[in-house]
Amino acid sequence: MLLPLFLGCKGNPLESDQQQLSSEDSNQLYDHISFYESEQRHIWQKPNYVIELFGNNLENKVIADIGASTGYFTFHSLPKVKKMIAVDIDSTMVAYMKSKVTELPKDLQEKVDIRLTQPGTSALKPGEVDGALLVSTYPYIENKASFLSQIKTALKPDGKLIFIEFKNADFPNGPPDNERIEYQKLIQDLTDAGFSTQLDTSSLTYQYIVLGSIRQ
Repeated sequence: MLLPLFLGCKGNPLESDQQQLSSEDSNQLYDHISFYESEQRHIWQKPNYVIELFGNNLENKVIADIGASTGYFTFHSLPKVKKMIAVDIDSTMVAYMKSKVTELPKDLQEKVDIRLTQPGTSALKPGEVDGALLVSTYPYIENKASFLSQIKTALKPDGKLIFIEFKNADFPNGPPDNERIEYQKLIQDLTDAGFSTQLDTSSLTYQYIVLGSIRQ
């Protein structure tokens, strides 16, 4: 878990205000970014496959990446979508993402919206998004029913919700067992919140996917 460090948004985010970071904090930050941005992750995470689960006409869709962290999915998806909204509660990660935006071509910079929010708050407006993506985020949300209600309100009527969480197995990539959630529990929560669901346990090596749509 990252400490609440502050980094400037200009220049290299790992060098800005570096004198404010202890050696331990700095190493922790580097380790976090190295894992989330590693080339190996592209192999097992399949970001292109995941974003295409939001369906056809992606170029006309606004997608929220909730719990975006380093913006891995946000930045991979930008060329495909109309807009990505990256939401996170960690000011360090928000600063890091904003610094990455400055390195993008102008047309892509205009397609990303990075938002700092409070725990349990989606930071999304009613009917603002065509889809919401939560990757390894749901177990850390405390008031899950309230949060799902917020996401449901933020989705357009035909919008789609995608959760990706680690399977309960001894994999080299993934959180401790107590920071994972059984897909049966996730599906039940979504059903109670008024979503129809689909489960995919085979497309990703280490994780399962649950797709949700507002039940009509």
